[in-house]
Amino acid sequence: MNALLSNRNGSPSDLCLELRKGATSIQAEPAIKGYVDDAVMPHELAFTGQRSRKMDFWHKSVEIDGLSLHYFDYQSDAETITVNLDDPGSNLILKLPLNGSTRLTTGGREWMISPREFCVLQPGVPFQVDMEGSSRHLTLVLEADWVSNYLLSHSCHLRPEDLSFGSQIFNLQTNGLLLSSVVSGLSNCLIHSDRALDNKSVVTHLKQLITSAVLDLSPEFHKANAHSTLGQNLPDHIRRARQFIEDHLTDDIKLHDIVNASGMTKRTVQAGFRMHLGTTPLSYLKLMRLKATHDRLQAARPHDCTVTQVAMEYGFFHLSNFSQDFRKTFGASPSDILNRTEV
Repeated sequence: MNALLSNRNGSPSDLCLELRKGATSIQAEPAIKGYVDDAVMPHELAFTGQRSRKMDFWHKSVEIDGLSLHYFDYQSDAETITVNLDDPGSNLILKLPLNGSTRLTTGGREWMISPREFCVLQPGVPFQVDMEGSSRHLTLVLEADWVSNYLLSHSCHLRPEDLSFGSQIFNLQTNGLLLSSVVSGLSNCLIHSDRALDNKSVVTHLKQLITSAVLDLSPEFHKANAHSTLGQNLPDHIRRARQFIEDHLTDDIKLHDIVNASGMTKRTVQAGFRMHLGTTPLSYLKLMRLKATHDRLQAARPHDCTVTQVAMEYGFFHLSNFSQDFRKTFGASPSDILNRTEV
């Protein structure tokens, strides 16, 4: 990606200049902060060592329902631009500098990141980024709810907060070649307004590819996948509630049924699901039902059943909503999965 977005002389490449076209452009420091607060998340922004108040800022982004890629371009005579997030939330955030040096401070440690490297920030941990006064970088944000659903749909009972990323800093050529290639392609889509981004199936597969490439960098993700009995460290009441859900996917069960099966109070069960599974009991029920319909459709022959029959068996009576949720989770429509099998 570094080679794609910067030329041999280290000056702005044509692609960076192209990214500015159609981008939001701002030239006042307070307005820049307010804009980025709304576009990404609330943060503190400071320009130090300025000789004047003149600055130029461009931002362009693409959002894919749970994932967003942002191009930030600061041009000023400041020595340093500092971005500070005291409450970053549980999203997964990747910083990919395109020029100059970037200093990351988080968790009591400090790293320097070059344009040939990138970092994955620890979810929920405050951080500070110090960049040069003229700085370009990409920020990739994977929203916590999307990551939680992705993990659960792959039978991986982890929350975003449970993930860490080793040394924080990764080399694009050795650890992030696939990721950088996909992100570079997405950057080109930003430039050329690629119509493929209007195709829901394409963007869902793209989102899943990026997510899997990021999670592959986490030791916790690998450890969870290596265990044959996932969730073995869950509290007993959460394990009972989860087992009840998985045993009654075709039954008309409600939240109070799940709570009764757990043997604990409603508040305790809801808090436990959030803490240990990163979701709510009813959201987990819905996701497990979606996964069950996916498995049934994948195993069936096209003439054995219909999408409507399988959906209604698992309690999905609003078929348009079911189809949207199914595609969002698995990157294909229910009929695609059913008709993909050989007769």
